[in-house]
Amino acid sequence: MDEIAEEKIAEEKQRLLEALRRLDEEDRRLDEARRQREEAETRAAQAERAVLPTTLTGTRGDTTRPTGRLYPKRIIPWEGFATRQRTIWEKLSNSSFSSSRVFPSPHQLDYVRSMLAPVGCEASLRHVARSVVQDAVKKLVREVYHDPALQVQLNLRGIVTFESQFIEEGPVRCVYQQADGQNGLTGEILPDDIINCDDESVEYLSKRLMAAVVTQCFSYMIRHGLQDGYIFTGEAVIFLHIPEDPTTVYYHICIPSLDVSEDDDDRLYRTALAQVFAFTLHALATDPPPQAWFDATAGLKTWAVEYVDILKKIPKTKRKPGQLPSSYKTEKWEESACAPIPTPARCAQAAETGPRHNDALDAESQVSIKERPFCTHKCLLGLLYGSTLDPACPNMASHRKEHLPQDQFLHLIRTQLATDRGSDADCYPLYLKGSRGALFKVRLSSHGYTLIAKGMESHQEHLNHERNMYTHALKVQGACIPVCVGKTSLLRPYYHSGGKYMHMLFLSWAGKPLFKYISPDNRSFYKRKAARALQGLHQQNVIHGDAAL
Repeated sequence: MDEIAEEKIAEEKQRLLEALRRLDEEDRRLDEARRQREEAETRAAQAERAVLPTTLTGTRGDTTRPTGRLYPKRIIPWEGFATRQRTIWEKLSNSSFSSSRVFPSPHQLDYVRSMLAPVGCEASLRHVARSVVQDAVKKLVREVYHDPALQVQLNLRGIVTFESQFIEEGPVRCVYQQADGQNGLTGEILPDDIINCDDESVEYLSKRLMAAVVTQCFSYMIRHGLQDGYIFTGEAVIFLHIPEDPTTVYYHICIPSLDVSEDDDDRLYRTALAQVFAFTLHALATDPPPQAWFDATAGLKTWAVEYVDILKKIPKTKRKPGQLPSSYKTEKWEESACAPIPTPARCAQAAETGPRHNDALDAESQVSIKERPFCTHKCLLGLLYGSTLDPACPNMASHRKEHLPQDQFLHLIRTQLATDRGSDADCYPLYLKGSRGALFKVRLSSHGYTLIAKGMESHQEHLNHERNMYTHALKVQGACIPVCVGKTSLLRPYYHSGGKYMHMLFLSWAGKPLFKYISPDNRSFYKRKAARALQGLHQQNVIHGDAAL
């Protein structure tokens, strides 16, 4: 039987290698397609500049139509933006990151600058945004993740990946200058007051135009569960934040050409790249919004309008390119105990200080779902079979005197997932996704059962098949495979990373992926254990089909 298992493992490994080869080929094909797309967009932009009017207009692109998008009830200036940005840079500057050679050299910058064509439409602006800001931010974020101590200080967990998706609701690009050079975002805007108003004044149309632009980004953020986003115009960056009340969006405008001053010690941190980089790090460190946040978006209305139609109503003489808003004022970063932000030279002169004491963390007495230990396999087998409690389970004290009936557990957890929707809810995403599902850590609050939930958006037949396979291999649950406690269809959808999960399969925690622990010294040991696990499945007439070492 060992030989059969070895052959099966070899076959499955070969299939995996072949699949990886196909994925590599697909990645190369997509990279080449993107390169050709960018070249075509640049050529189109250069051709279009020959027929563009001298006054600034909006161009209809495939990603900038806010028609039928959710819009906020209030658009409010973001007072705390500068403080948030400075906090991130203080942490970066007090680490080895500040002395690392991660920024491009002047020669590299000159090369990038020489390759950029003037912006004439959205396609060329996307190319500029990717070349000047996005690619550089990716590089800097990767450098941060190479420093484990800095990761902890910035509260960055797990790993970060970058995705490029050419979809209809792509990242927003828009025109910033309009209406005599005045910024359409001045003070608070109430979209409900301007959407159906017939006021044709330039000032009013400017506010309406910017509300439409913000609406596009806001709607994308809401649907994908993002509380932070930004609009890049080439000349300005409009940073957005959706708070706990998702009917409101805060905005902050940065114009780097005005913000960066040679006599400012903090000028480096006011560049577009630095602002987006710090903004991204804070967003990565922020917990996802609770389910109650998504529930509250149900009352948002949609706005059926094309912002280009609004722009057409503004006289061309009022849409002069190159004019900056006369009312714009650079926001001064507040002084702090370590102001100005320490550069490598300043850090060398400063005395080292110990870590700051966090009173907020000390005051936290309630254990969150993230810190809760998982129940043991034997414990959940007891829940499945109705047998005795497992004394080794770290949650045994919460299970009371005996296990719940399995059907009662499924009923209670289903009800809890529909009602426990706040920021301290006993369900937390693990940021592990497959081709169809995502994993969550779930705890039945009333009885302490802590386990894995595999969520599925639709096509529950796949989840039913997986549950049936666990049932078929019941004898080896907890030994060769996780324990499967059952499946339920949710009363209310569970939102995560743009997904809307309607079904969950509950499993015991089997540990982290094996490849994280394999080394040349222990490879044979883990290979034998994996072979025994596969052998156990084969004895139940089940072939894994996706196992490899």
